[in-house]
Amino acid sequence: MIRPKVTIIVPVYNVEKYLTCCIGSILSQSFKDFELLLIDDGSSDLSGEICDDYVEKDARIRVFHKENGGVSSARNLGLDNAQGEWICFIDSDDWVEVDFLKELIQYDSFDLVVGGCEGVGCMIYSTKRNENLIIDFKQPNKAAQILNANNENTISAFYYSCGKLFRNSIISQYDLRFDIRMKMCEDTCFLIQYLIHVNEIILSNFSLYRYRLSSIPSKYASDYNCCKTHIDLFDGYLSELEYILNDKMIILKRKIYTAILTQYLIHLKAIENYSVFKQEVCAFNDDFTYMFWKEMNFGRIKSWIYCLIFRFPLLGYNLSLIHISEPTRPY
Repeated sequence: MIRPKVTIIVPVYNVEKYLTCCIGSILSQSFKDFELLLIDDGSSDLSGEICDDYVEKDARIRVFHKENGGVSSARNLGLDNAQGEWICFIDSDDWVEVDFLKELIQYDSFDLVVGGCEGVGCMIYSTKRNENLIIDFKQPNKAAQILNANNENTISAFYYSCGKLFRNSIISQYDLRFDIRMKMCEDTCFLIQYLIHVNEIILSNFSLYRYRLSSIPSKYASDYNCCKTHIDLFDGYLSELEYILNDKMIILKRKIYTAILTQYLIHLKAIENYSVFKQEVCAFNDDFTYMFWKEMNFGRIKSWIYCLIFRFPLLGYNLSLIHISEPTRPY
């Protein structure tokens, strides 16, 4: 069997509304040398049947059905069965433009290829860059300097695993997997593990991944103890990368840390310990609000929006439900 250049892993759970759009966008790629692994994570709707239907249409597709265990366990099953030289993760409610893989694969001399991402159905979300950025992890001081730069798109590239190319050889050699204990922000922890073993990475200037932000808050985001556990786990992962980069990761750590906390804060309307948790966040970062978001180059208006979200979680939750019109999808 000829080894495919890319393995695309799509975890699937109760997304019958969006799944056809996602799979259709993948099968329409101008770059054809890939396999598609659809991991049905115990869906209770028609998602599993939709996956099975596509197997009959394209030999590049393999489907795996499993009991529900969460997105991390689904992605891990995909990694266990991946045959491609490169790994690409795509969420089942997202989609990609036709030249998405073609643009990524041209940079296959790097250990990690990062494509830009545009949010759909959300207020503020974009990681589009004006130019390519190369980060050489063989020069830790220089890498830390770049990562510490006040650049929103540079930092936000490490929040998520989708829309990137990972070398399967690195993942296999170091047995890298998603942490099934993490119910949110598991992408960031996986990326931190991966970055420990890379040489050069590239953040490309194209943005062909379309990310759909859900308006449904995670059930875990309203759990105070779960939130604290996530922060502790995340801190352990960051400490490893901090050691590799000569302990020059303070700004990066604060920015990613704060991004995780903000995700919780937006959805914390049900949390009983919100006031306590807010005090702990402030203790971690005294200028958490306006100065932090201004530092990330969000601009004055966006900075104040995030201040309001932080100080008034109900407002943040309501804002997260506001949808802008979606661009036309060809699938």
